[in-house]
Amino acid sequence: MSETGTRVETWTFDKACQSMEFNEVHKAKISVTDSSNGVSVVDEDDLIIVGLFAPDDADADADADDEQGKLDLTLTGKAKDLDEKLDGALKEIIEENVKSFKNGSKVGSTIPALRFIVPGSSKSKPKRVVVLGLGSKGKYKDHGFFEKVGHAVASVCDTNKMVKTCSVILPLDTKGLSFSNFATEFYSSLYSDNRYKTGDNITHKAENLVTVTIIVEGNVYDINSANASLEDGKKLAAGVFLSKDI
Repeated sequence: MSETGTRVETWTFDKACQSMEFNEVHKAKISVTDSSNGVSVVDEDDLIIVGLFAPDDADADADADDEQGKLDLTLTGKAKDLDEKLDGALKEIIEENVKSFKNGSKVGSTIPALRFIVPGSSKSKPKRVVVLGLGSKGKYKDHGFFEKVGHAVASVCDTNKMVKTCSVILPLDTKGLSFSNFATEFYSSLYSDNRYKTGDNITHKAENLVTVTIIVEGNVYDINSANASLEDGKKLAAGVFLSKDI
């Protein structure tokens, strides 16, 4: 019997199965905007993922600094604004995790979520901020970059189970980057097969997540095209789901 209580049709060598249950792509909607629209991620969203590039020499120094740890990051843009609003707490948590984070030199690396309540806000619900490593800025247009970022964002959203809304701050120029690849990897990373599970064995990744907003601190050459590309990526993920289900 399936989760819905209906009998699952099977097949024999003489007669093919006439129907098949399949897993649907996650319901969360991803959209793109740029930093010029005045959106306040601190006020609006439950989870803020702050992308940070490593210093130019981070790859060379990563192993050398592993033993002692050395913070070599300068916060700019929305990351700096957020740190100032939190009285330096963002930079502090980066310093506390500098040995494992290695100044963000590995694409997709993260620091555990920092929980906070917005100073002066009447809303008592804690928010969360996660720092995401983007590697060297000179290499972010390399093959596989946006896929790693998409996977990392999905993992962070799944880890923080109660999150409904998420903003991802990316300080980069989007020319040459495929938002479709981001979306395909994001949705594919949230795949879970519950067709033959019951009770406590049923799992839903990031089940409360409703929206993910990518805020680009750089050039977005065509926001409409970028959002259309995200939808294309979601359709590709549906094909990935189907191939796994089969």
